[in-house]
Amino acid sequence: MEQFIRQTKANHRRITGFLNWNTYIQRNGELIVLTMDTLGQEHIESRLRSVGYVA
Repeated sequence: MEQFIRQTKANHRRITGFLNWNTYIQRNGELIVLTMDTLGQEHIESRLRSVGYVA
């Protein structure tokens, strides 16, 4: 997990040029890191469709 977060921070620094990613977390929320990891997993679309949702 630490390696994944380190890679995510490095990608953010490379893209934005900012060393601090606190504004990124504040703007997008702390779960954005987990979302980025999830998008790389197999069959994510079918797994998400199986989750119940109540409005």
